[in-house]
Amino acid sequence: MALKRLFASLMVLIVSSCTFTEDYRAFRNSHDSIQLQMTFRKVFEQSLADYMILLKGKNIPGHTLVENQPVSKACKRYVLDIRYYREMPNPVAFHVFVFCNRNSLTSKPLIPKQSFDNKEDLLKALGTTYRSWAKSMKFTVESPPKFIGGVYDHYEFTINQYGRVSCVSPIVSQ
Repeated sequence: MALKRLFASLMVLIVSSCTFTEDYRAFRNSHDSIQLQMTFRKVFEQSLADYMILLKGKNIPGHTLVENQPVSKACKRYVLDIRYYREMPNPVAFHVFVFCNRNSLTSKPLIPKQSFDNKEDLLKALGTTYRSWAKSMKFTVESPPKFIGGVYDHYEFTINQYGRVSCVSPIVSQ
């Protein structure tokens, strides 16, 4: 019985140590910073872009809400994927993709991929070029991996037809 308690305590300690890292704190901060009626651009400005930068490689995918599908005869849903990663010759950049139906680099983009060298340029584009694409979409944000096997927490936020946050889920632990 004492061995079971020791094992349970050890597991709690291992899990909680994973959630106290700077990366995980930035994930929680990105969640806690999102407020209802915030614009899509403001979500990234508050802390989500900084979270992506801290991890040095992250994507935030979004897709058209089910109730707004199909978006056209040729396309069931739009997929907006905002990525941050290192790509040569630019050592670090944000990249934004808009796809029809699937989130895949093999999918044909609806508009040409754009890259931004810094957070400020990304924020300008999110407030202009991508504002209409983000409407009526749900975005998923994953935590850094909690274990070597790739266990992630996540949360979702929804942008309504007016381009503002209408819902933020709690953080879901895996």
